[in-house]
This record gives sequence, structure tokens and C-alpha cells, in this order.
Amino acid sequence: MRQKSLCVAIILIACCTISAEAGSDPGVEDPVKTETADEARRYFMFSSRPNAEAWKFMIANPGDRQAATADAVKSIGGEMLGYYWSVQDARNYIIMALPDSETVLAMLIQRLSSGLLVEYEATELLLSSDMPGVLERVKELNEADDSM
Repeated sequence: MRQKSLCVAIILIACCTISAEAGSDPGVEDPVKTETADEARRYFMFSSRPNAEAWKFMIANPGDRQAATADAVKSIGGEMLGYYWSVQDARNYIIMALPDSETVLAMLIQRLSSGLLVEYEATELLLSSDMPGVLERVKELNEADDSM
């Protein structure tokens, strides 16, 4: 139950981060809605659990991990939106805007193959403003299913 509550809390933080980034302020335009389709940003929440070697490295080299990784994320066409640590289980949760799924999968494979992480997962997040379109698709799917 504690793990489930933590995941819900992190997703809420992610949504707040994305909403702030995407312009929940009425005077700020939503960057997802103003870009062309092939330039549209996609949002992902990464979660990982470092192994003992990674912890030893971080203890020997303390620093802001978000600052340390933001430039690398930018170099692959992404943007770091948030970097959080869980108090309950010492996992990290990173929220990024990235160009495509291929980049996400490449990041997962690269980080897992380093051997420094016990677990590494990515979850794609949608803006709340995208949900009406999703719910309309549910109606279309229900109609198609009913016609079978």
C-alpha cells in the first residue's frame, strides 16, 4: 500500500510539473499544442533504483543529480523537467520531455546496460488537456465494439 501511495504521489508531482511547464497559466501557451506534429513534445517519468556501486559513486561525489544530467538530456533533444528522490525507498523519479519512443528505449537500454541500476522504468504521461481526446476515442472504440 505504501508503494502504491508513493507512485500516486509521484504521478501527481509529475502532472503538476508538466502542467506548470505546459502553461497551465492562462497567459502561457501550451508548447505541445503550439508545435507541429513532428516537433510535439512527449512527457515521460523515469523511475530507477541505483545499486550499491551507484550509491558509492554518489556518496563519493555528492551533487545535484538533476544539474548533472540536464545537459545530457538536452543534447539528445530533450528537456529535464524534474528530478525527485523517494524518501521511502530511495528510488529516483525523473520527468523529461523527449522527442520520441526510440530515444526513451535507447535511454533505458543504455542505463540498464551500465550495471549501475537495479531497476529502470519509463512511463509516458499525457497532459490533462489531452484527456478529452482520449475519452472521445473511448466512445469511438465502444461504438466499434458494439457493431461487432
